[in-house]
Amino acid sequence: MTSYPPSDGGDQQRRPGDEGQSQGGSPHQPGQPDPYGQQPYPQQPYPQQGYGQPGYPPPAGYPQGGDPGYPQGGAYPGYPPPGYQGGALDPADPLVATTFQQWFSKSFGVLARSWKALLLIQVAAYAVPFVLGLLVAGLAVIGTPPLVVALLGFIVLVVFVAALLIAQGASYYFVTQDAAGAPESVGDAVRFGASRALPLLGWGILAAIIVFVGFVLLVIPGIYLGVVLYVVACVVMYERDGIGRCFSLVNPRWFPTFGRLLLLFVGSAVYQGIISYVVISLLGDAEANPWTQPIVQVLSIPVALLSVGVAVVTYAELRHHEAPGQVTTARLSAELTQR
Repeated sequence: MTSYPPSDGGDQQRRPGDEGQSQGGSPHQPGQPDPYGQQPYPQQPYPQQGYGQPGYPPPAGYPQGGDPGYPQGGAYPGYPPPGYQGGALDPADPLVATTFQQWFSKSFGVLARSWKALLLIQVAAYAVPFVLGLLVAGLAVIGTPPLVVALLGFIVLVVFVAALLIAQGASYYFVTQDAAGAPESVGDAVRFGASRALPLLGWGILAAIIVFVGFVLLVIPGIYLGVVLYVVACVVMYERDGIGRCFSLVNPRWFPTFGRLLLLFVGSAVYQGIISYVVISLLGDAEANPWTQPIVQVLSIPVALLSVGVAVVTYAELRHHEAPGQVTTARLSAELTQR
């Protein structure tokens, strides 16, 4: 008969018919389930497969042999591979920036890479309101009753807002897919933008009201809210979330975001001031010449194109700082296409 070493709790020997015994020495009662499952004891003090030689603790890191069920020479699924540096990001990622220099270059990189499609989208967005605006202006010149002109002007405004919302969604979609190496057609981008137009309109109106109230109460709250809610369109597009998400995303990096947007605002103001001065000098003001304002709007399109890149890169940078190393252009592209 084979005898077994005594347990920690006494010198009682275990017989071959015994199912098992707890480590504390309490014998296992027949008919009861083993609370510790099938044990690898007692033939060897340690399992045959495992860390190094039996009886020695594992060396630092993971052993070469590994344990059954774990991948050899790699990380367990769901965890980063050995040597992974948390927060590491490929500097060549076309949308995700980590510094101001990268933010600046990648914002213009969007314009350089996707300007043709962006221009087509923006021209299409401005074309219909532009033509309608010319018709309304012509009616006003020939003496159409003011009430009719006002009603037609309101219709033009609604069409213009709808076109801008669709263009915004289409632009974000196209530049993201283009940067990810999977460019879509402009038609597909416009259809995607149309599918997001209503959420963009709803959250956009709410954001505008909040910022307006902030400016009415005090200027500083309005500036703060304007910076926070600048990314509301991206939050709606990529994450299908709302205003609350903007605060959690922007607040930790409010001042860097403010600086970037201030640069965009000042640069845009200088550019538009120059083109307005040139156009008015050549054609006269909007009251004297109905072509003046539409031409100024057309010449302002480059600012709108650059603003798309600034918005997407700013949002991607905020996402990176929130979860370093986890946000890439490929991930943003996948988030857009999720239904």
